Amino acid sequence: MRMVCLLLIAITLGLNACTFPSPTVPDSNRAAPAQSNLPVGRLTSPLTPRLWLVTDVPGVLDAAAGITPPAVPAIPAQSGFRATWVTDWIKATLKLIARDGISANRAARELMLISVALNDAMLVADQSGEQLDQIALLAGAVHPVLRYLHPQHSDEIDQWVNDSLWTGLQLRDPVPQARLERSFQIGHATGDHIVAWARTDGSDAFREIALPASGGWDTKKLPLDPHWGNVKTIALPAGDAIILPPPPAWESEQMERERVMFREAQSGITDEHRDLAW
Repeated sequence: MRMVCLLLIAITLGLNACTFPSPTVPDSNRAAPAQSNLPVGRLTSPLTPRLWLVTDVPGVLDAAAGITPPAVPAIPAQSGFRATWVTDWIKATLKLIARDGISANRAARELMLISVALNDAMLVADQSGEQLDQIALLAGAVHPVLRYLHPQHSDEIDQWVNDSLWTGLQLRDPVPQARLERSFQIGHATGDHIVAWARTDGSDAFREIALPASGGWDTKKLPLDPHWGNVKTIALPAGDAIILPPPPAWESEQMERERVMFREAQSGITDEHRDLAW
């Protein structure tokens, strides 16, 4: 459990650094840490497992009781997809991102939300003190988040989750159905909490952009997510915590090194890379 949480925290920290926001961020959009009593000291690691968005574990556990799990399918594994590890759900998310052509900013946000849902669900489960099934727990956690991010694929997502949820029934020593259902409920309640936060992070805001009438602008290509500097952050204290320096001069040695690095990277692109990128 600890190693999985560390993996998810690393993904979350990395993805929060993938978007480079504008320098000015309203105070209302500054992220409040989910825990204010994090351990401090010489041996404290920034990768210490922690809850990122869930602030009320008892509340999540209470909400879980009101969630109805899917019915046990008559024919197991109809989709051919069965997620048993955290990485399976990360890969499934990447496939949906590639299929729908999601932009880099929004792809980073999607992976962050999925990672936080998986991380927080496992920590909520750990604090519950109940004997739970991790596969069913993770299926429940990603279910509302993936449906929120890719509603056009809801039927397919439902099938993925359903087939993964009931994996425990197919084992030589089957997991009790009641345990699978409770695990799914707790995961789903955690995912619902993540979606509620995501709906208020400002990513869906509209910002009107007026381009100059001259100066070489291609008016058919508008700036990508110009409001992204105002989107709430999680791992970063605020959107202006990272400010990129200006690029090097075009004729400088540093820029030439970057051009060489870019050409070398382009020459090594595989079909798998292209599939992920588009």
